[in-house]
Amino acid sequence: MPPNSWYGCRTSRTLSDERVWYAVNRVTGLDLILAGAFVVISSLAVFAFGQSLGPDAAAAVMVTVILLSVFGMALHSSRVSRRL
Repeated sequence: MPPNSWYGCRTSRTLSDERVWYAVNRVTGLDLILAGAFVVISSLAVFAFGQSLGPDAAAAVMVTVILLSVFGMALHSSRVSRRL
C-alpha cells in the first residue's frame, strides 16, 4: 500500500519519503502481529486465572497489556523512522 492519508503509520516523515513509509510500516505491521499474539496469550491467561484475580484486576491486567503493546509499537516505529 503506497503512502496515503487513511492507512498505515502516518507521520510527516513517512508521508514525505516512500522508502521510510515502507520500512516503518513493515516494522509496525510485524509489531502489530506480535502485540496481537501477546494480547491473545494474556487474555487466555486472565481467563484461566481470572477467578483468583477478580474482575477489576483482570481488567487492569488487560488494559495494561494493551497500553504497553501500543506504546512499544509506537516507540519501535519511531526509532526505525529516526534511523532512516
